[in-house]
Amino acid sequence: MAGVPQTTQDTSPISRETAAYNVLHMRRLLETTNILAEEAVGMSEDEQAAVNDSFLPLYRAIVALARSNLGLSSSDAQPLAPSFALDMGVIGPLYEVARHCRDPGLRRNIVHTLKLSNRQEGLLNSSTYAKIVETIIEIEETGLTEVKSSQDIPLRSRISQHCLSFDLQRFKHTISYKPLFGDSNEFLHREIPLP
Repeated sequence: MAGVPQTTQDTSPISRETAAYNVLHMRRLLETTNILAEEAVGMSEDEQAAVNDSFLPLYRAIVALARSNLGLSSSDAQPLAPSFALDMGVIGPLYEVARHCRDPGLRRNIVHTLKLSNRQEGLLNSSTYAKIVETIIEIEETGLTEVKSSQDIPLRSRISQHCLSFDLQRFKHTISYKPLFGDSNEFLHREIPLP
């Protein structure tokens, strides 16, 4: 597995086998949340939001596994040395958690982790995805006074069905999304400048 996790002064390096197991475990946890979310499709939007918010312990476990693979401790503040991996590792799972989880603390932890990781995994760049997650946070929290938990983000502020388009020639990305609550069938668009 390419891109062996970096080490820091506060953590010990993990073996390739442990790193591979962590990636597999992250994917399984994400599959679990996806299966449970699909079972809630027939519920009201309020109930679906409550089900999704209940996955917070699983989301925290995914972020902890990603930080372990990167060799990051809770006190790390300096970016790691640049690293490259051909295979998918932590960027994809961190992004998936950030786009489904509305917990403000965990989302900001993900942004911080992506910025510190300084990674390129195939076509995924950690700095770019940090900017994407920051944009999602901004969209969902704009106009809200105090956001201390996912319950503080009402349905009218949440987005769904978002997708990304990348324009490397113009050095920008676009996130397209629909509000979770409401009958609008049109996508809204927000440009994200490259970091």
